Amino acid sequence: MTRVRRKKYHYGDTHIRKKYKTKRRTKYMDEIHDDMKPENAEKMLHQDVDLDKPGSAQHYCLHCA
Repeated sequence: MTRVRRKKYHYGDTHIRKKYKTKRRTKYMDEIHDDMKPENAEKMLHQDVDLDKPGSAQHYCLHCA
């Protein structure tokens, strides 16, 4: 008997892989650096209340967001 060939059902799902990869994307270092400038940091830390976001958009971390 010979070996059974794999079926490769998910072979063409590259568009799905790219979607999940960009879903978990974090900010780059230059974006974080721009957010930490005093004029931008003030806007980020004191956002309007948005009930659709977690924590009503009131707990924003400049370093990791």
